[in-house]
Amino acid sequence: MMVCWPYFDPEFDNLPERIYGPPCRVCIDNDSMEECTVIKVDSVNKQGILLEVVQVLTNINLTILKSYISSDAGWFMDVFHVKDEHGDKIRDQNVINYILQVNMEGVRCRHFF
Repeated sequence: MMVCWPYFDPEFDNLPERIYGPPCRVCIDNDSMEECTVIKVDSVNKQGILLEVVQVLTNINLTILKSYISSDAGWFMDVFHVKDEHGDKIRDQNVINYILQVNMEGVRCRHFF
């Protein structure tokens, strides 16, 4: 007896990524620098995305000490060295979760965060 299963194209799982671009990747690193938190963001390069990233970081009262911006025609990677409003590394898990949540959802990468 032969059982037939419905066929699902494996590319269907990637449809949102093919339409909107790959999701944004965000890495928050408190270990590599002694005096600040390093936030790495890479995603599809869209017009205005750098401004939106900076707005998200400054809206939660983070101070950007240094940033490295790089992009090619279709992709960008930004690295931000930041401190909180007290001049410390970001230790508050709620703030870290907020940055990750906003980045991963909003950057899908229609806009950013």
